[in-house]
Amino acid sequence: VALINQLSESLTRNPQNISDREKLARLLAEPLGKVELAVEQIELLLGMGNQPDVKRVEWLTLIAGWQLQLLNDEVAAMKTLTKIVAEFPATPQAFAAQRRLNLIKADIAARKSPRG
Repeated sequence: VALINQLSESLTRNPQNISDREKLARLLAEPLGKVELAVEQIELLLGMGNQPDVKRVEWLTLIAGWQLQLLNDEVAAMKTLTKIVAEFPATPQAFAAQRRLNLIKADIAARKSPRG
């Protein structure tokens, strides 16, 4: 909590501090379980101009992981994964995102099918 307060103060002074904002998001999501707030922080990073594609796809992958693992929100995760595939085609992250999408769709189909 002390580190979160410290990062929040730092971001009040310098809202463009990418490193501090990313650290804050990770702390909010994982130890504290405040995933929605963490996603907001990452979305702020994505909204900043001139961010390298490698960071943008990393952040989107992070969001998708949180949506699946911490929020159990397959619909939101599928949207984020689809965005990764569309915006970063032919990258390892896009292939991983497509694989994850296929697994989610297969899992949904399996849950819907009648069990014998």
